[in-house]
Amino acid sequence: MPLKTWVTKSRKPFSCFYYYNTMSRNFVRIRLELGRKGLYPNPGISARLNRFIGFVDDISAFDFEDFNRWTVNHKNEIVYCTGNDFITLSKEPAEGKRAIDFSLAIDELHPTFIHLGNTVAKAPGMLPVNSKGKEITDEMLVAIAESQLGEYTSISLCTPAADECELADAIFKLYRHINFILQN
Repeated sequence: MPLKTWVTKSRKPFSCFYYYNTMSRNFVRIRLELGRKGLYPNPGISARLNRFIGFVDDISAFDFEDFNRWTVNHKNEIVYCTGNDFITLSKEPAEGKRAIDFSLAIDELHPTFIHLGNTVAKAPGMLPVNSKGKEITDEMLVAIAESQLGEYTSISLCTPAADECELADAIFKLYRHINFILQN
């Protein structure tokens, strides 16, 4: 299965983990940031179907409010219209680039919402540690993401006011649940 994974940097102690199937365009984001504010502050998992991804060096070159400038070409690459010219976004996550993702309705040419992600990081960095002193692993994040691939879900892991241990305990609990289901 042609998969891409990447992590993004955050101003908070923990980052986001992304898992993307390039053939089906199914997409999973595991947000590990604590203390977030805004529309979706809870650490959690969001899985989306038919998602398109792209990566850019400089976000100031793009208008994220004019959705008519954005579309997808026949290669499923995100394309941005600058007037008489088009910019095709890279499909490869690379350190220092900003992640952009969106979905298109079946009969639509343009997105109705564009998610501008954080900057891609080289490595996951620090992962949360649970109340028993065990650290979340990359393998756990992959297993959780794979369990959500092909779904359209939003799962809250804990509140934004939770601490590191509460977040890690919630991830361990979900991971154990997934393993239990897979074994039975």
